[in-house]
Amino acid sequence: MGNGLGNFRSYWNLYDQFDRFQGGFTWDWVDQGLRSKDENGKEYWNIINHIDGANANDGIVNPDRTPQPEMHELKKVYQYFNVKDIEINRGVVTLTNSHYFTDAGNVLLQWEITENGNVIDRGIVQELHIAPRGKQLLTIDFNKDLIKPGNEYFMNFSFRNKAKTRWADSRL
Repeated sequence: MGNGLGNFRSYWNLYDQFDRFQGGFTWDWVDQGLRSKDENGKEYWNIINHIDGANANDGIVNPDRTPQPEMHELKKVYQYFNVKDIEINRGVVTLTNSHYFTDAGNVLLQWEITENGNVIDRGIVQELHIAPRGKQLLTIDFNKDLIKPGNEYFMNFSFRNKAKTRWADSRL
C-alpha cells in the first residue's frame, strides 16, 4: 500500500523464490484527485481520498493518467523475461521466462554494450529456447577487444516481439 515501490525487486525475488508467497499487488492504480483552482486561479490536484490522512494520492499514475516514476520500476519487475549476470565480462548470462504457459519462441533478444554512455557493440539473438518457467544459459558473443580499462561499461538487454500481436507491435 502506498506504491512507493522501494526495494520492490527484492520483494518480487521472494515471490519468485517461494511458491506460497503472494503479494506485489498494486493497491491504487490511479491517484484520486480532482483538478481544482486556488483563489489565484492556479490549477492543482485536489486530493479526495484523505479520510485517514495517510493514503492520499498514492497511485502509480496521476489523476490525469500521467505515469509517475515508480511505474517504470513496476513495469521492469513485472516483465516476463529477465537476464541474470553469471560472468558478464565473458558475456555469460542466464535468461529466465516467468510465463506459465508460453515459451520464448515469439521473442528475440537485443543486446548492446555502452562505453561511457555510447554504444560500442550490439547484436541480436534470434532464437531463444526458454520453456515456460524455465531458464537458458547464454553466452553473448561481443568484441572483448573493445573493453578498455578506466571506462564505464554497461551491457543492456531488451526482449522484443518477433511479430505483431493483438496487444503489441513487433519491435524489430
